[in-house]
Amino acid sequence: MSNLYFGEQFEVSHTGNQVATVICDKCNCEYYYELARVGTGMANAHYGMGSAAAARRADSKSQVDLKKRLDFEAELVPCPKCFWINEDLVDGYRCGKFRNASWVAFAFALGGTLLSLVCVWFASMGPPADRGILPYLMYGGPAVSIVVGLAIFLISRLIRKTIRPNRNFPFAPKLPAGTPPAYVINEVGEIGKTVPHSNLVAGWQTFQLGRHELPDECCVCLEQASPKHSIKLAVETSLVLDVPRCISCAGRSRRSFFLIWLLVSAISVIVVSALCVILGYQAEVFWIVFGGLATIALALASYVAGSITAPVKMRVKDKSRGIVTVRFRNPEYAGKIED
Repeated sequence: MSNLYFGEQFEVSHTGNQVATVICDKCNCEYYYELARVGTGMANAHYGMGSAAAARRADSKSQVDLKKRLDFEAELVPCPKCFWINEDLVDGYRCGKFRNASWVAFAFALGGTLLSLVCVWFASMGPPADRGILPYLMYGGPAVSIVVGLAIFLISRLIRKTIRPNRNFPFAPKLPAGTPPAYVINEVGEIGKTVPHSNLVAGWQTFQLGRHELPDECCVCLEQASPKHSIKLAVETSLVLDVPRCISCAGRSRRSFFLIWLLVSAISVIVVSALCVILGYQAEVFWIVFGGLATIALALASYVAGSITAPVKMRVKDKSRGIVTVRFRNPEYAGKIED
C-alpha cells in the first residue's frame, strides 16, 4: 500500500529600501546612499490544508528576510571625495553573496550522513555476503558527506573574500552593476548626488527593484497606462516587474504578434514539408518527423514574433540584489527613469 503526498508551496517576495549613512574611514566625509533589497519567504500547505495560513507565513518570512537584509547588508558605494569604500560596506556586500551556502553545506552533510546510515541498516538486514560494505557505508559515507559540506562552506567564504574593491585605491574602484550613487548634503542643506552616474550601457539600462521606479505612463506611446495591460517580466518565481502599457498599444502588439507568428509559421511549415519530401520518408516516418519539426517550427515562430514585437526586454543580472537590465524600444521612456 502506498501513500500519495501532495502539497501547495507558497513563495512571496517583497522589495524595500532605506537610506544608509556612511562616514568615510579615510577622510571623514559623510555621505548617503539608497540601499534596496528583496526579501523572500516560502511556506508549504501539506495536502492542501491550511493554504491561507501558509500564505501568511510566507509573507511574514519575506518581511523578516527583507528587514534582516536591510539591517546587515550594504552596497559598495565609494566615498565621493577619496573613492575609499569602508570595510563595513565590503563586509555587508559580502553577506549578500552565497546567502544560502551555509544551509546547503549543512543539508548536504546531514542528508548524506542520514542516507549512509539508512543504507547501513538495509545492508545489515541483507545477505551476509553484502555486509562487507558496512564499514565503508558506516564511516566512509558520513565522512565524505561532511567533507563535501565543509568544502561548500569554505569555498563560498573564500569567494566572498575575493571581493576587494579597494585593491586599486586611491584610484576609483570598479563597481558591480546597479551600485547606487553617493549623495551628500549641499550648501543649502539638501541631499544631492555628487558623483556622475550612468546606468545605460549599449541601450541596456540597469534597474534595481525597490530603488528605481518606472514612470506611470505607457512604455510605448507615453500615454496613460492601463494596469490590466501591463507587461509582466518575471525576475523570479514570486517577483515580477510590471511595465506600464496602454490598451491601444497592447492591442497593436497582439495583432502584430499574431501576424508575424502566422507568417513565420507558414514559411517554417512549408520548409519542413519540402525537407521531408526531399528526404523521401515513408508515410509513417514522414508524419512523425514532420510533426516533430513542425512543433519546433511553431515554437520558433512564437519566439521570433515575441522578440520583434516586445516593447521592452529584460535580463537578470543579480537576482540576490534585485538587479536587472532593461531595454525599451522607446528611448524617451527610458530617459524618464531616474537613477
